[in-house]
Amino acid sequence: MNLRFSYDKSSDTLQIDWCEPYAGQDSRSIEQGVLARLNPATKEVETLEILDFQARFGKANQIELPLLGTLQLKTG
Repeated sequence: MNLRFSYDKSSDTLQIDWCEPYAGQDSRSIEQGVLARLNPATKEVETLEILDFQARFGKANQIELPLLGTLQLKTG
């Protein structure tokens, strides 16, 4: 699965998906206006939803979130 970014201009929401969203995901607010959807078994973040994205990014030109992780290039 590829990392997918989607932006909804009408709600000013950026969504970052590591997999297709599904009904069983747990949801957690990780800070004001930032939601994480977690795998219920592993608790790994599968989706991030950033509300008021343009407003946040326009003010700071940078967004930092309290997350740890590594990204690797997909092979094959």
